[in-house]
This record gives sequence, structure tokens and C-alpha cells, in this order.
Amino acid sequence: MANRTPSSDKGSDDGRADHLERIAHRKAAVIGYSRARKHEKLSIYCPCKTDLCKCSGWKTECGTSGKRRSQVSDPCRTCNHAMSDHLADICSASEPAINKLMEVVVDIENLFLCINKEEDVDTKQTYWFLFKHLKKSVSNQRSSSSIVDRFGEPPFQLPVISKAVSDFVNLKFDEKSKERKVMLDMAKIFFYCLNHWKVESPNFRRKSSLLDDVTNYRLNYNRWLCFCHVPVFCHSLPFWETGNVFGASFLRSIFPVMRRQLLEKFRTEKKEMGPETRALVLANLPKFLALLEEDLYDTESAVWKTERTATSPSDKQPVGRSSTAARAKTRRHQAIREQKADLLENLERADEPEAKKVRLDVDEGVDEEIRELIREQKRGSLLGTGGSARDATANEEKRRGIIEYHVIGNSPEGKPSRAVILWLLGLHTVFAHQLPRMPQDYITRLVFDPKHKTLALIKENKVVGGICFRLFPSQGFSEIVFCAVSSNEQVKGYGTALMNHLKVYHIHQGIYYFLTFADEFAVGYFKKQGFSTTISLPRPTYNGYIKEYEGATMMECQLNPRVPYTHLSSVIRAQKAVLAAFIERKRANLRKVHPGLSAFKEGPRQLAYSEIPGLKEAGWKEGEDVEEPVVNQEQLYSQLRAVWQQVKSHHAAWPFQKAVETSQAPDYLDVIKFPIDLKAIGDKLKQRQYVSKHLFVADLSRMFTNCRIYNEPSTEYYQCANVLEKYFFSRMKEAGLIDRI
Repeated sequence: MANRTPSSDKGSDDGRADHLERIAHRKAAVIGYSRARKHEKLSIYCPCKTDLCKCSGWKTECGTSGKRRSQVSDPCRTCNHAMSDHLADICSASEPAINKLMEVVVDIENLFLCINKEEDVDTKQTYWFLFKHLKKSVSNQRSSSSIVDRFGEPPFQLPVISKAVSDFVNLKFDEKSKERKVMLDMAKIFFYCLNHWKVESPNFRRKSSLLDDVTNYRLNYNRWLCFCHVPVFCHSLPFWETGNVFGASFLRSIFPVMRRQLLEKFRTEKKEMGPETRALVLANLPKFLALLEEDLYDTESAVWKTERTATSPSDKQPVGRSSTAARAKTRRHQAIREQKADLLENLERADEPEAKKVRLDVDEGVDEEIRELIREQKRGSLLGTGGSARDATANEEKRRGIIEYHVIGNSPEGKPSRAVILWLLGLHTVFAHQLPRMPQDYITRLVFDPKHKTLALIKENKVVGGICFRLFPSQGFSEIVFCAVSSNEQVKGYGTALMNHLKVYHIHQGIYYFLTFADEFAVGYFKKQGFSTTISLPRPTYNGYIKEYEGATMMECQLNPRVPYTHLSSVIRAQKAVLAAFIERKRANLRKVHPGLSAFKEGPRQLAYSEIPGLKEAGWKEGEDVEEPVVNQEQLYSQLRAVWQQVKSHHAAWPFQKAVETSQAPDYLDVIKFPIDLKAIGDKLKQRQYVSKHLFVADLSRMFTNCRIYNEPSTEYYQCANVLEKYFFSRMKEAGLIDRI
């Protein structure tokens, strides 16, 4: 069943109305048949009731068709039994019952035409099932229980879409607000479109790279055909509106496509709307769909909390060993869901309270200044920080339609389209060329494995890059297997754009973890994309599910459903621009050079903050002085000297005993502008220059910092600085000079 495009909706509606009208005329015509003609028509679908006869329906004798009207006594061409043996109880049925069966016959004929015209395998199988079901209902006059036995009884999930969306509007908008009335109108439009929506078949979805959970989607699709679509033109079947049958899982599976096509439909048909309607819909429908999408994928939303999920009898677990395994699987899935909920809760806690804390700590004047910079940026008067976002080129090319993203994969059920096969071959070529260490047969096996999927970057109908991955929904993570972009396309940010689109894809699937094994050349790329070598997932969650590679580093990435990954680079760049402009404004006030302090010419003494030139210009305010308690200078000297002696005698203090000799490090004074060592600190102690413990701590900290600036982390000097610094602060804490390390 091909999916209709928005531009053809009006034509489809008109064609559907004409088709239904023809069906109604056809039913009226057959009801007007004579009794004998009705018997002849019904006998075709009635198997012979004679014992041991297997004839499926009465057939006229050769050469008699059209010459005369058949009689109930005429023999069947196949079994030679009379028509009355086929009709059985129908001959004695009342006229209304016969007319009802004749309407069923018209529905059977329409279904037969649909089967012959239909090219999609899944749709044809469901049509064939309904065709056989209606044939049996003619001969046995049975109810529609066989459909319920196979697909379950509506509604299939609670709350249903119609109730949940209504509750969403009522909870989201105040009852007295005008916006609530507008959003209720948008909800009515959404319900109408949903109930008339032609759902894509599983095969079509697989070709368009939008389907992952094949089993559940196929079940919901077959339910939609049997209860919502086919009953529109086959009145013998019970009819349900889509919004009153399905719940959140079904809406999530169709919402991305439905939202995009709805917006395209109303944009293309805006000229046919009245001015008021056009303004109302185009201004409010995108907002309504965006808010609904956010709530639909929010795991904490009270609107979509499932009360009951209906299951078909085939879903029931048999008793015995298999039921025990099912319970174990259920417990494992529950643990995964709880882990996802904890992650979302932690992410939310990490977002909201910290943001509030920052806002509380910012001075009102500073906050207003930042807001002004943001307004300047929106007006375009605030320049960026230089350069552009890594994926800016890719995003612009996508906007112009130069490149496209498709999630594709091989399928054991049904033949993939020619385009998908060519793209898979192109991906194999890109991976094999860019990953020469990987065996080509291994790349072939994974790219064409139905369990693996690939996010392909298509440019001018050719593959220029892709990320091959495998979803593990039951474990709550996805493994990234291959990631590569053609060498001649690697300077346009395609790698970053691919990863960002993959993150958005997984968030829509409810998966918030990536795992991968990166070689030495790929570690840098994955770090830029938010991956870390710290693995937070419990090892039993992924152990045995993913393949480990020798010489590769295992990395993990946690996804935040609140982050707009496809626009993240531009958002961060805008934030950097605002911050850089703010710093530049503040720096202009700090560039003024003030004369040095003359208060120490007569010897060391305590100095008030207000006596320091330039401090007020830097933002200090009167009354912010922190008055320290009066300290006995002799007692302070004894405590600091004891600590200094302990530090000086430590085994890691040998590099700091005296000043660095320039003969051993000629460029030392070029790098370090303010050198200090333990001997110089001891001399300042003797001269009683440390009138405060903070001055002593500042000199020691500067000594350690100088060492780490000049020396590499792998050197012995660098390690000595870390060890001695830790020891110094522990001595200060023991002496009661600091509260904590």
C-alpha cells in the first residue's frame, strides 16, 4: 500500500467518496435482485454441506452461464451436488438476512479486487485473511470473533489517543485562556487528520528507513487495516476511529512522518483556505504539534501513562518453564526501564536546579548586560567567536536539499528497494576504503546483516558517509560498529552531523546510551562527539552482546533527551559569542594600569581592600570586606614555620629546595614570570612577611603551579609537585590553619 502524499490528499478524499458511492450503489443493486439470483450469487461462496464433500463453492455447469437463471436444483460442476446442498439453511432465511449476506458478498468482491491490485506483501496478506473471514461468515453466518482472536479486542492501549490529547490540552493550557480554545481547535484538526490518515505499510517504512520494531509495528498496522481502514468500504466489518483504538506506542511510531506531512499539506494548500483560517492554522498548528511531540516522548508525562495494554491470545505465555523465562525477561526489562527513568531524572536534576542556582548567583546588572548581548546577537550585530560550527556546512546543505540522511538496512522479509541495495553497496565501499584494517568480509557481513542498520549520508544520490550500528532495545543501548566519511568529504563537518542525527534518531527510539570500541585514530573524534572512556552501564548489561576488539578503547556516550543535538553546535557557538563579548566588555575596564602599592615601604602591614587602586573599577563594592580575626603573629609564625619544615624535609621536595638554575633551564624565566622556591619562602618567613596564612598558601600554591606549567605531566618534577602539594595541604589541615583540603 503506497503512502499518499499531502499534496494528493484532496484528490484522494474525492476519489474515496466516489468509490464509497459506487459501493453503495452496487449494494443497492444486488439487494434488488430476485430471490433466485441472490441464491445463485450466495452459493458461489458456500461450501457443500453433503457429508465427505470438500467442494468450496457451487459452480455453474459449463456452457449454461448466461443462457438461463440457475435453479437451486441445478448440480455443481465440481461435486455434482445440487445448489441447495450448498445453500443449506440460507434457502429458508428471511429476506432481511439474505440482503445482509448480499452486502457481505459485495464486500468480498471489493476485497478480491484489492488483493489483485495490492503490491505490498503485508497488506495483501491481511486483505486475504479478511477475504476468507467474510467468505466463512456467508456460509456459517459467524460473527467477527476470529478477527479479535487474531489481533486482540479494541482498544489496544489505554489511554487512547483521543482522550490523551484532550487531557494534554486541558492540563497544558489554562481553562480561561484564549490559547486553550485555539489549541482545542488544533486538536480537532489533528484528530480529523489522524482518523483519515493512511498508515504506511511495514515494508514501505523499512525502505524509507523509519522502522525498527518490526513486530509491534506490523501488528498495529494489521489492526489498523482490520478495524479502521477496510471497514470504511467493507461495512460488514466493525469500524473504529484510529484515535479511539490506539495509544501512545502507535502514535509515536507514526508521529514524525505525520507531523512533517501535515505541515507540508497545510503549507501547500494555504491558498485554498480563507484568510482567517490560514492565519489561525499556520500560526498555531506547528506550535501544537511541537508541544504534543515533547509531551509524547516525555517518559514522565502523566497524560500518556498506560493503564492497560490489550494483548491478543497469541501473546499469552504458556505455563511451565517458558513462563519462568518470560518472568525473568520481564524483570530484566523492568530493570532497564528503571535505569532509563533514573537517567532521565538525573539529567533533569542536573539541568534545572543548577540553572536556577546560576541565575540566583548572577548580579542583576550582569544579568541585564548578558540579556542585552543576546538581543544584539539576535539582531545580527554581535559577531561570532571566529570560524563556524563544525556541522554548519552540512546543516546548510541539508536545508538546501543537497544532502539527505536515511536509516537503512537489509531485510530478511521482502526484497529491499533498488536504491537501498545501491546505498548499502556504497556504504560497504566507504567503510572498506576508510577502514583498511577491517577485513572486507567482516564489513560485508555487518553492513548486510538484517540486525544492523546504517545511518547513510546521501549526496547527489551517492553515499559519502555513514554510521553502522546495532540496537539492543532490551538492554537499553546501541553499539556503533563502523563510522566513516569519504576522504574527499571530510572537511565539511559531515562526521559531526551524522552523529548528531544518530543521537536524535535514538532518542526517538527511547535509547539513551551509545557504546563503541574506538581505535587510536578514532578516539579523538568520539571525544568531540561527547563520548567518554568512563563506562557507567553495568557490565552485565552489555557483556556478551557486543564484540570486543583488541587494541581498541571502549567508549560510552549518554544522550540527554532535552538537548537539540542537530542544532547543538550553533547553540554553543552563539553562547560562546555572547560570553566572549561579555568578557571583552569587562576586560576593557581592567586594562587600566594603576601604580604599585606604596604602603609596604615602611614594612609589612595589613591593608584594607578599599586602599587597593582599581579594585572598585573591577567590581568590588564597599562592605564586601571579610574581616579576619586578629591573629597572634608569633603564634602564626611558629605554625607556618613548622609546616614549612615538614614540607621541606619531604622526600618529594628535592626539586623545590632552591631556585631553578637558568644554566639547566635557559628558557625558564621566559615561561615562568614569578618564580618561587622553598628557600625563598623560608627567607620571607624569617622576615615575618606572612602576616596572613593566605599569603603563605598562595606562595606554596604558586610554586606547585609553576612546576606544572613548565614541565610535562609525564615528568618526575610534575609528579613531585602533585605529591608535595597534597602533603602540604594535609599538614595545614592538621595544624588547624585550613578547614578542608
